[in-house]
This record gives sequence, C-alpha cells and structure tokens, in this order.
Amino acid sequence: MKSHSIPGPENIVRRRLSNGMLAVVYENHSLPTWVINGLIPGGSVLETRETAGLAALTAQMLQRGNVRYTFEEINERVESLGASVSFGSGRHSVSFAAKSLVEDVDTVLEILSLSLRQPTFPEDQFVLLKGQILTALQERDMDTQSVADMTFDRLAYPETHPYSWPADGYREAIEELSLDQVRDFHDRCYRPESGVVVVVGDVMADEMFGRLERAFGDWRGHTEPCPEPDLSVPPLDKALREHVALPDKMQADLVLGRVALDRKHPDYFPAAVANTVLGRFGMMGRLGERVREQQGLAYYVYSSLEANSAPSPWIAIAGVNPANVDLAVASILEEIERLRTEPVPDEELTDSQAFIVGSMPLRLETNAAMARSLLDMAWYDLGWDYLQRLGERVRAVTPDDVLRVARKYLSTEAYALAIAGP
Repeated sequence: MKSHSIPGPENIVRRRLSNGMLAVVYENHSLPTWVINGLIPGGSVLETRETAGLAALTAQMLQRGNVRYTFEEINERVESLGASVSFGSGRHSVSFAAKSLVEDVDTVLEILSLSLRQPTFPEDQFVLLKGQILTALQERDMDTQSVADMTFDRLAYPETHPYSWPADGYREAIEELSLDQVRDFHDRCYRPESGVVVVVGDVMADEMFGRLERAFGDWRGHTEPCPEPDLSVPPLDKALREHVALPDKMQADLVLGRVALDRKHPDYFPAAVANTVLGRFGMMGRLGERVREQQGLAYYVYSSLEANSAPSPWIAIAGVNPANVDLAVASILEEIERLRTEPVPDEELTDSQAFIVGSMPLRLETNAAMARSLLDMAWYDLGWDYLQRLGERVRAVTPDDVLRVARKYLSTEAYALAIAGP
C-alpha cells in the first residue's frame, strides 16, 4: 500500500459540531454504502464495584426503545433496510455504530440519534434484558478463560480501581440495579461534547457534516460531568498467584503479567514490537514456538499488550492441560526473561516489524475497519498522520528499545498469575 493511498491529514475531514463533538468524515466512493462509528464518555470507570455492570446495562438499553420507535419497530425498520445499529460500553466510553446503503442514511441516522439521545428505557425490556445478562454472566462465570481474565484484573489492580472488576459486571450487582439507576447514569454520565463520531463511505463530507449537526449538534449534557476516579496503579512488588477451582473442566486457562502502559504513552510502539516478538508473530511468537510447538504444553498460548486510556496489562495467556500448568508457567517466565536480557536478533526483529506493517491493509480494507481505525486515532489523539507514519515508527524500533521496554514493563519476580480450571 503506497503512502498516498493511506488516509491522512489531506483527506480525513474534521469539524466540531455545535456542542463540541468532533466529527470526522472519510469519503470512499467505491461502494454505495456508509458506516458510522462513535464514542462518548460513559463507561465502567464511572460506576462503582457495588454497581458493576451499570454502564453496560445502560448502553444495552439504548436500543430497546426511543421517543419515536419501540424496540420492535426499531428492529423491523433496521432489518427491512438490511442495515445494522448497535451500542456497547467499555471501560471509558459508550460506543455506537450503524451501517447501511447510502440511500438509507437519513433513516438509520435518525434511529441511531434518537436511541442515543432520547431512549425511553421501557420497564418490560429492562426486566427482559436483565434476565438475558444474568444468564450470560452465569455462563461467563463457568468459563475458564473468562474467570482467569477476571481474577488477573483483581490481582493486578487495587480493589478500588475500576479495571479491577469486569466491565459487564457481577450477577449480584446486576440483580440489584434499578431502572432509575439506568436513567440517572444516562442523564449524568453521557457527555456528547467530549465525544467523537466518524463516518466512512459513499458520502460527500459537507453534506454529511450537515446531517451530523442535525442529529447531534444540539445535544448537551444536562449536568456536570461524572468525576473519574484515580486511575493510577502502584507497581507490584512481588508475585501474586491465585487458582480458582472450576470443577468438571478439562482445561486450565492462565493469565500471567502485570500492568504496563496506556495507549498514548511514547513507549507504546517499542512495546508493541516487543509484544509481537514475544507472543504474536507467526504461530504466536516465541511463546507459541516454545511452549506449544516444541514442548507441547499448551493448546494455545500468546501475549497481549492491551491499549486503553489508563495503564493496561501486558500479559501472556494460555490454555493448558491441568497437569502442565506449572511447567507452562515456568516456560512462559523463561521466555519473558529472555526478552528482558537478550537483544532480539536483527532478522527476528525485522520479521516482527514486517508482520505489524503488513497487517495494516487488513485494518483498512472495509469501511467499518477504516472507521474503527479513524475512531482510535481521534479518541486517543494519535495524530491524523498516524496511519501514514505507522510503518516508519514501527521500523524505527531497535533491539535496544525492545530490551528497554521489556525490562521496564515485564518482570519474572513481580507479576500477577491467575489460573482457572480443575
């Protein structure tokens, strides 16, 4: 992919709507379709452990009816157009998305806007949704990988840190949540003026900005912003290990690592390259080569450098035979230590860099994928030349950079290890 064909400042069009929301449009006239993706504050960092799951429950209620359409009418209209409209919630934000043929832009945008701005939160749908969520959480709490993930977060973060509890909540918390709490969370915590909306597709930028202004421009937060808690994380000073017993399971899942850095940190690119070497490249990097291929200790194993607005984990993840847990953990720690103490050979580093750069076209090949990339660029303030400079930044990482970030953020002495299984 040539650099001039990659979106950049010259063809990513940006404007502020009347309420301060950042609107971004990228024209792509290859197909008569469009997509819209957006984020506004309203995620789980704004809830408490006692109300864990409130943000996710509120976001899922948005599509259950608005001032103009019932839940059934929304589904009927969207399906009749072959379109889609969806909402979700993460740690820091509420996400919204839609796509359709361009001839249906106005209809789909109306449904999306009304559901986001003026949901009615019908009681019958609230009861139904709570039941569905409780069933899903019951299944989650018996899944070894999910339990290992949740246990790791509880070990790695302070008890009062919002990342220490799952964004989809706890069953006991969901059971106690009321419809009034959902309405209150929507009124207090949804802040459009701090949001971003991205449109990609067969649209004209000027016309699209007009539509977005009519859909969102007069939307205002009704109260003072919900205060965010302290999101700092003290470093671990020792190894913490917890095994959650799940009977009648044939596999144990483990998560090993520690909290590292946030998405905007200048060490992100060196750490991303180091993570690719450790557990992403090819058959999942060094971890896959040794722990799975050579030793046969894992059904799967890889590493993950999570990216978010607050410091997030750098972890190794594996599914193993319960009898092999200790051997797999020892091998993972040895590979981490090797990354921390031995320079990466030039050929291995070059291959990992090429893997990262070469995967970029896949992240841009559809309107939806492009919109997600542009949304990340806006939300994390990565710069509008981010995609154009990504290859340059990745290739600039040296073996010394990999050593430095591995020593800084990884440890074989102070880490959290969560295991779930028989």
